[in-house]
Amino acid sequence: MKDSSEAMTMTEAIEMLKTTRPTFYRWLRDGKIKGMKVGRQWRFYREDLERFMGGEEPRVDLPANISPLLKFLEERLLEKGVGLGEAEEDEDLATAAVKRMIRLAYFSGASDLHLQAGEKEGLLRLRIGGRLQELTRIDRRLVAPLVDRWKSLASCDLNEKNRPQDGRLLLELGSGADEAEAKSVDVRVCFVPSFSGECLTARLLDTSHGMIQLDQIDFDAADRAKLDRVLAKGRGLVVVTGPAGCGKTSTLYACMNAMRVPENMLMSIEDPISFTLPDVVQIRVRPQHGVTFAPALRAMLRSDPDVILVGEVRGRDTVEVFLQGVLNGHMILTALHAEDAVSALSRLSSLCEHPQVLSDTLELIVAQRLVRCVCPECSQPCEPEAFLEDAKREIARAGLNWSDLNANFVRGEGCAACGGLGYRGRTVIAEVLEMTPALRQAQRSGAGEEELNKIVLEGGMSTMAIDGIRKAAAGKTTLEEVARVLGLSWWK
Repeated sequence: MKDSSEAMTMTEAIEMLKTTRPTFYRWLRDGKIKGMKVGRQWRFYREDLERFMGGEEPRVDLPANISPLLKFLEERLLEKGVGLGEAEEDEDLATAAVKRMIRLAYFSGASDLHLQAGEKEGLLRLRIGGRLQELTRIDRRLVAPLVDRWKSLASCDLNEKNRPQDGRLLLELGSGADEAEAKSVDVRVCFVPSFSGECLTARLLDTSHGMIQLDQIDFDAADRAKLDRVLAKGRGLVVVTGPAGCGKTSTLYACMNAMRVPENMLMSIEDPISFTLPDVVQIRVRPQHGVTFAPALRAMLRSDPDVILVGEVRGRDTVEVFLQGVLNGHMILTALHAEDAVSALSRLSSLCEHPQVLSDTLELIVAQRLVRCVCPECSQPCEPEAFLEDAKREIARAGLNWSDLNANFVRGEGCAACGGLGYRGRTVIAEVLEMTPALRQAQRSGAGEEELNKIVLEGGMSTMAIDGIRKAAAGKTTLEEVARVLGLSWWK
């Protein structure tokens, strides 16, 4: 344990580095220099400052043995046939552990990684296919130094322990000799202080496959035709709705990509920017600099865009601005949190001061969820026991014939490829509401959700439940998975 009495004051540290106080504060805030608070005063160790002067990362002290964690991560990677990748020169053990965590999460198909300190142990978990799974438990004393190393790699302030922070790191995972092609991953990290200590959530975004295409999203043919028809107009409001983690951003980006032609000027305002889009002017929300959705959108409308992506509907002021933009001939794509397509229409109506304007501008609402796919390596034909009668009733209620489905139900037995889950990968189930004259009239007159639902179903809209049943009957997923994602209330 270092003796704090041997530490230097900030004035002494600034003198040693031959810099100014503002620059020193910036280095400290960016996590490049490691310090500690003694009362209200900062203290710094000479060896930490010398590491900074040598271009090295701040040292992370490990109060417990990290070898068991490193060994566990190595074994799990080798089980998946994945190597450890190339280690950088003089890479410390904490950095090696962080990179192995990311590597294992990526090659396990995880969307998120969670690290937190419990009362007695640290907990490392992965979210795979939308479900959170425990990976391992570690010595609680290792959580804080590992969080510090994550902060350092994500360019966050190591010395800030009491406020949430967001960071980002980019890694090339395929640089080792065991991978045929490079795998690039964009990791967005959120640090949150808690009673037990800081915890982190890392979201993994695969950037090695390029920009997502609409053809890669498994929309029903009739729903895809509606979407193509509206995008071809080149004007109007398109809304994608659903809870967090349902693929809204991927759908919006795919729509942007479909309209990315030399004749179109494309712009976006996002919080945060998920992917870098070629030939698109992307603006990140920065409230501390006055860059919020509504003001940025007003500036965009003066920049002669053809298509604008607004990351999320945040309030009445944003809605009024982009509706005016649509009236002026622009196409606007945005996301909204709502249960289904009709609920999204009702919520938009409540946010719009003039229902007539919304009726004239709204073209399409896509409501969607992600369901896990049956693992192709271990899938076996089966006759579902749960939810079969409920599914048949849902099909009949929609005026469809069960025999037309040509049912081919399967289930995954569990294998090494899917980690024993029976599922691998996810696909979309969706409902697409296209505005019709009858629906516009009902919306203008303030119709309730029950009446709106009746109109869209009579107009032939296929619900998410129906889309899920069709995909289960086609052997892509299971009725149990559709019921889990949509909730049992969908079958009542």
